[in-house]
Amino acid sequence: MILYEQNIQILIQLECQEKYDKELKITIASYDGKEIYLTEFLYAKQRGLINDFRGHAEIEKSYFKLLPYLFSDNLFDETYQNLDNQRLVYSIFDGDGRRIFHVLDEENFLVSVYVISKDRFKRQIDKKFKFVANLSERAVISSILSPAGPFWRQTDLIEELYNYFSKNCLTQKVNYAKF
Repeated sequence: MILYEQNIQILIQLECQEKYDKELKITIASYDGKEIYLTEFLYAKQRGLINDFRGHAEIEKSYFKLLPYLFSDNLFDETYQNLDNQRLVYSIFDGDGRRIFHVLDEENFLVSVYVISKDRFKRQIDKKFKFVANLSERAVISSILSPAGPFWRQTDLIEELYNYFSKNCLTQKVNYAKF
């Protein structure tokens, strides 16, 4: 877990630059026995650091600190599959009716993290998503912060949640490396 956290910190400190590495796999978590990866390019794209991509700037960059715990300890509420491209989408409820989606591609790269409202999700559920699994008995985010609102936009609440995970999660692996 320590190396996952270090790798995320490297990405969080990434500043705007002309070119980002698209090749180097950076491990940020493990899920279901498989490593989860990001590259500088994918992170920069998600954060809106690349001019051609809007990104998801509504997600506070410090939210990415939670990713090693969310994946490694399977703290998601539900899993869906995108019907357009078959990618798995891991969902967390934020306590205010929104979901935070974490989208993995076929090679376990985290290609997107974004927030979707309850109404927008309801309009898309039958056309775009297929329900895969309900994991709510494992989820802790809503129960810890509810009714705190959109914690993914509040650095202090993210820090509180991060501190909780780092002290209370069972997964404390240290043998992971950057690939």
